[in-house]
Amino acid sequence: MDHFFGSSPITADDDTLTLNQSTTLNFNFSEDVNGFTSGDISLSGNGSLTNFSGSGASYTASYTAAGSDETDTVSVAAGAFTDGVGQSNTESSSKNLAVGGLVENYGNYFSAFGATEVITGTSSRDELTFDEYAAYDGGSIAVNAHGGDDHITFGHYAAQYAASITINNLDGDQRYDVGGWAGRSGSFSINTGNGEHVFSIGYKAGVAGQFSINAGDGSQSYYLGAEASNVSITAGDGDQFFDIERNAGQTNGNVSIDVGDGNQTFKIGLKAAQFGGNLSITTGDGNQIFTIEEEAARNNGTVSIISGVGSSTFTFGVNAGIEPNGSEVHGTIILDLGLDTDADSISFDGLVGNIFIQNYSITYDDKVDVVVPSTWSGTDNGTDIVFTQSDQTITFEGLGGVGGSTDPLEYFM
Repeated sequence: MDHFFGSSPITADDDTLTLNQSTTLNFNFSEDVNGFTSGDISLSGNGSLTNFSGSGASYTASYTAAGSDETDTVSVAAGAFTDGVGQSNTESSSKNLAVGGLVENYGNYFSAFGATEVITGTSSRDELTFDEYAAYDGGSIAVNAHGGDDHITFGHYAAQYAASITINNLDGDQRYDVGGWAGRSGSFSINTGNGEHVFSIGYKAGVAGQFSINAGDGSQSYYLGAEASNVSITAGDGDQFFDIERNAGQTNGNVSIDVGDGNQTFKIGLKAAQFGGNLSITTGDGNQIFTIEEEAARNNGTVSIISGVGSSTFTFGVNAGIEPNGSEVHGTIILDLGLDTDADSISFDGLVGNIFIQNYSITYDDKVDVVVPSTWSGTDNGTDIVFTQSDQTITFEGLGGVGGSTDPLEYFM
């Protein structure tokens, strides 16, 4: 007697689904069958079967998931049909479908005027979308996810005016897209576990409020829009990438980044930490690349970078650490290179001043290369590039201080 079924007669075009997602089921036999109908297909779970069709040895049907965070089973029992000579199938067969998490869209002003909303996610992939003004005027949203490859999106003006949004998640490769003005006069916090996360944060995050990210280990990417004001990012070990647009931390704002070990790249847009602002970056061990565009720390701002063991490369645009108009106070740039035996490189373009380089290696093998252009000149307050190590201080002032050439300054301890 023929069994008809092979080892896997039921297949699915996609066997990992989310709520309301559909897939095509395929029923393929070794020869033509008679009497096989949709009524011979049993379902275990919250899904539904539609669009059954086919003939001979090949049939299809559509399956739509209706639950979340569950395993649905599609099966065909023994004795459901016969072959051309009337023999019934003697074996049953089944196919499991993993149904993932929530797929929800929350409208404008989802939580407003003191209201509190709590959303509980699943351990599978959740896709949550919040429209503009998600939490507004004292509203509160708490998203308690449970890991998985989630995608969470917020429109503009999330967590405005004493409102708060908190996302607590576990491990998984997650993506967070947040529109502009998040945490304006409010609080927006993302706390998640390990994974290859992507964070894309719109302009003016944390203005007059707070925006924070706390992530675990992983190769992560961070995109921070222009004029971020009060933003804190803490991450674990991993090869991470940061793209921070212009005016970060401006006007007494503060952007703080603290990451673990890894080979990291930082791209920092123009006029970072201007007008009394602050941009601070602390890294663990690894080979880091920092590209800082023009007018960093102008007008009483501060840019502070502390790197661990490894080779660090710093490239500054024009007017690093000074006020180019000369009518306001200059800023300060502090580079802490860590005590290691790896060579570090620092290059400037155009005017520069108030640069403090500290904690470079005291071993003979290490060196600090400082490259300046032939047009370089010092600031009007007599403090240009200062090396400090223990009780030793060496200051290079003005073009004459570097010998009037474009050759690198190689300072050996």
